[in-house]
Amino acid sequence: MFAVKLSCIIFIVSSAFAQIPVTPETERPIIVFDTSNIARGQYNFNFRTSDNIAREESGGFDKDGNYVVTGYYEYVNELGQMYFIQYTADKDGYHPLLPVEVIPSPPPAKPPQAPILITASLLG
Repeated sequence: MFAVKLSCIIFIVSSAFAQIPVTPETERPIIVFDTSNIARGQYNFNFRTSDNIAREESGGFDKDGNYVVTGYYEYVNELGQMYFIQYTADKDGYHPLLPVEVIPSPPPAKPPQAPILITASLLG
């Protein structure tokens, strides 16, 4: 009975996600992707998208046998500010390393201006 309920839930969730359209406005191609399963429960991965969303994460067991995940993610908000968040997750929960770093983005380049012409009059 449990397997039937689980199958129904998986079907409903996958159907809902299958309906989300991907358009050129929402598509963000992945430009970097690397992953490895090191075995014995260890892994790491990283990716970066074309709009500078990035994430890197690794996980494995510590010396006490507890599973620990460390990593970071970064993104650019609608104001052009880049956020960089490092974190650790362990048996006690998720722990972002504070403060969250906001990397200032350079100001937009000014368009070139036409040279100012000064006209002198010989007539005074």
